[in-house]
This record gives sequence, structure tokens and C-alpha cells, in this order.
Amino acid sequence: MKKQSFVRRVFRFCFGFLVLLSACQSEKADRLAEAPPANPPDSIYFSEEKFSLLSLDSNRLFRFLDSSAEPPSGKKALITFYRKRNFQFAWLEKGSISPAAQDFFLQYRGFLSDYSDTLLPDPVLDSLLYQLASDGFEKQGQGPLEELEMRLSLAFLRYARKEFTGLIDRPELLNWHIPKYKKNYPALLDSLAAGKRPGNFMEPVNAYYTSLKAALGQYKRLEQSGQWPKVPDWNPPPGAKSMDLRAVWLKKCLLLAGDLRPADTLTATDSAVAGALRSFQNRMGLPETGQADQATIEQMRVPLRKRLRQIMVNLERMRWLPEKIKGDFLLVNIPEFTLHVFRDGNPIWDSKLVVGKQASKTQIFRGKISHIILNPIWSLPPGIIKKEILPGIKKHPDYLRRHHMQVFSGSSRVNAARINWHRYTNRIPYSIRQMPGPDNPLGRIKFLFPNSFWIFLHDSNEPWFFDARKRTFSHGCIRMEKAEQLAEYLLKKNAGMTDMQIRKALGGKKEAYYKLRKQEPVYIIYLTAWVDERGKLNFRPDVYGRDALLYKAVFGNSGE
Repeated sequence: MKKQSFVRRVFRFCFGFLVLLSACQSEKADRLAEAPPANPPDSIYFSEEKFSLLSLDSNRLFRFLDSSAEPPSGKKALITFYRKRNFQFAWLEKGSISPAAQDFFLQYRGFLSDYSDTLLPDPVLDSLLYQLASDGFEKQGQGPLEELEMRLSLAFLRYARKEFTGLIDRPELLNWHIPKYKKNYPALLDSLAAGKRPGNFMEPVNAYYTSLKAALGQYKRLEQSGQWPKVPDWNPPPGAKSMDLRAVWLKKCLLLAGDLRPADTLTATDSAVAGALRSFQNRMGLPETGQADQATIEQMRVPLRKRLRQIMVNLERMRWLPEKIKGDFLLVNIPEFTLHVFRDGNPIWDSKLVVGKQASKTQIFRGKISHIILNPIWSLPPGIIKKEILPGIKKHPDYLRRHHMQVFSGSSRVNAARINWHRYTNRIPYSIRQMPGPDNPLGRIKFLFPNSFWIFLHDSNEPWFFDARKRTFSHGCIRMEKAEQLAEYLLKKNAGMTDMQIRKALGGKKEAYYKLRKQEPVYIIYLTAWVDERGKLNFRPDVYGRDALLYKAVFGNSGE
């Protein structure tokens, strides 16, 4: 008889637990059940139902936590949880392991198989589960059951901190400046314990995370199946049937990736394959030519292992985002070079973007658009003055005039011709502003949301950049292709302007400020893998090399 796996043995003892109730009704359990509750359950977010007639000895729980390496916040969370439920068991109930425990155990084991984390596994918990699975519950007393209960709760707490808020404690060290949202761990544990059927527990994460985690499972199964075809020799020796081999490989990749229907695989027509290629190209952010061009083949040849790594890195980033972003907001995804406009939490339209070049990366943060400026004057940042403007002035005396720039000392304009620019090598004691006009890189519209990075959304006087596939050309600010559409949307919604007033304002030539009555939230994020609103898995190149840094921070050198 084949030896059963560890997980199978655990679930065997879980569901064969029919005699537990009678064996474990000790005098202490009766006494605790009859005693008036010292701290009644919180009816606001804690369930009032009694899940189990089994109860923990509170003193034993305190001793257990004192001997653990759990930080004070974690100990406090577990004590709060058990006090709210009068120290009733959360994982064992009515003669069997609870549906909540089944849910948690599957998630916990899946997490352990995905991530190498020496702090999360509990060898004592594994040993206890193995012992109970081997000997049976009817041979166990109250002590081992209490030990199992406490260790499962502690394991959940440690798992939840990582699964629901991220393995990286300080994302700002990796240039992510959107604050992480704190979770109420006692309430999380209670919500899991309240589950009536396996599979009912919903992770407190955003919808992007949930859908991408499902894609991770699909890709893991695909890798384990060994079905993904090996890349054929693209330059075989003369006489080899290279075209036939490549066609078979191409169709199988499109089928397994979900772009080609199974019915079209064997007798795929040119139009079916072209449609599948366009679907694949759309998901990769490539021009939808329907042809197996070089850029498409390069993306199709990316190994599954690298795709799995890419998905896992982005799952970590999604743990840092709010559980729900409600209402109206703007979402900028840097690697996608796209701004998405959301109304009532749903995307309504989007715009192509140009973001910062490698030397001046666009930062990741959260802000709120407070003003719209039409025909904006550009106050040049000190870094640009030092690196570009000052060398230009020294080389061409009429540089400022040709670029419609003016020099100021405080609020007073200064005659630039009287300044000896060659005496300055680093900083200058003046500010430089570029006036509205066709040379102004801000274009005709600027969306102001104050931040410490000198970053804002704006129009562009160079529309041809939006036709490029990799759009990293700016000094860090974000250029919009549909700036006028966004201005109309926000001015009408948050400034109370009519269509006629907006057209008149856009037709002006002088700088004009418009304050929004309700500031529009903006999230600037960095995702190279996500599932879109159509349920399609998207990938994009890691334009700033941040995936590799995050992967190393999560997995160390084990993933290299």
C-alpha cells in the first residue's frame, strides 16, 4: 500500500474526527463554558456564534506566547482574538477540524511552496499534525489539542502578515512610496474562523491580486505538466523542415497561453492564427499586426520560469495596494505607459503616456490633482537647469531667447544678457521659466498634484513620442496623449464648467489656473504583470529593472 502524502494524512485525521467531542469534554472545558464571559464578543466585527465547546486555558495561552519569538503586536493580536471569543477554539469544532482550518491549511501550504521564508514554517506544528494524523484524535488529551489550536493561530497570524500586506516590510526602500495599509489581524482571523464551508474565506486583498494569483496557479500547473514546447532551432541547417517545426511550436504556444482555441489548433486557418497572434500581442503591449514578427517571437520565447517569477514579483506589489480603491481616481502604470481613468471603481477610458527615462525614473507614489493649469509656464527644476540649460546657454548666447525662457530673481525678471553664465558650474542664484507656446514641453495643459518629486501630469508638444513602443523619454514627469480629454473630464466634473466654458478656456493663450472642488486621486504604480478587466493576463518589460531588485529582496539569491 502506497504511503500517503503528509497533506492527505492530515486531512484524513481532520475528517475522521468524530469522537473528539466526547473525549475532550474535560471538567475545565465545562467550567469555562459555564462561567460568565469576562469579555463578551465584539458584535461589530466579531461573530457572536459559538464555534466550539472546546476552550483554551488562558494561562496556557499566555505562557505559550511568552515563550514564542512573536513580536508584541502579534501577541497582542492573538490575545485580543481569543478574549473576544471567550477563549473558544477557532480551528477544532463539533468533532472535526473546521472548514476554516481546511481553507487556511491549503492556503498556508500553497504559500510555503511558493516562497522560501525561514521565519514562516513551524516544525513543531508539522510534527504535531503528523503525530495526530498517525495516532488519531481519540488517543489525544486536551494538551495536544490546545497546542495544535495555538500553533495554527500563530501560523495564521504570521502567514496573514505576509500574504495580505507583503513580505517586504518597507517598500519605500525599493522606491515604492504609496503607504501600505494596515490590517486588523484579530478581525481577519475571526472572519476566517466564521467560515461555514471550505472555500468561503476571501483574502482581504484587491481584485488585481486575486485574479493574478489565479493566473499564478495556472502557470505553475502548466510548468509542472511539461507541456510547454521547447523552442525549435530558428536557423536550422539547409534542408530541414524549419518552417513546419516553427508553425507547430507557434500554434502550441498560442493554445497553451489561451490565445488560440483548442478547436482551431489542428486545422488552424491563417485567419485563426492571425487572430490568436493579435490577442497575444495585445497582452504583451505589442503592435497588433497578427504576424509572427521578431518582437512577438521574443515574447513567446520567454521561459515559463521567468513568467512565474514576474507574476510573483507583481503579486508582492499588489499586496502593498489598498484592499479597495473606491470612487473616481486615476491609475498610472509606468511599464504599461498608460493612464486609466476610473469612475465609481470601473475603468472608462485610458490614454497613452510618456514616462521618465532611465536616468530620471518616474517615481511611484500617490497624490491628488488639485488644480488644472492651461497654457502653463514651466518653472524648470534645478537638475534640468544644471544638466541641460546652463550648458546650452554657455554654448549658444541666444539659447534662452530661442526657447522662450525668462530669468527671475525671486519674483523680479532679470536681463539674462547681463549675467556672466560662465562663472556658474553647479547652481545659479536665479530661477528660469519657459513661457507658454509651441516650444513648451508641458504643452497646453498641466495637472498639478503637489508632491516632493516634482512630478505631474501634462500635455506634450511632441506627439510623435506616443507612437513609440517603449515610451521613456521624459525627465520624470508624465506626458499624456489625451490631456485635453482629461482636462474636459475633470473641469466638467470637479470645477462645474460647461462645454462652452471649457472650449473658451482651452482656446486662451495666457496661463490660467482652475481649482477643482473635489481633488482627483492619482495612483502611480509599477506593474509588469496583471490581469485586465477582460480577464486577460498581461505582461510588460521591466523598463526600470525593478523586478529583479524586488525578486532578490523577496527570495534572496535562491531565485537567481
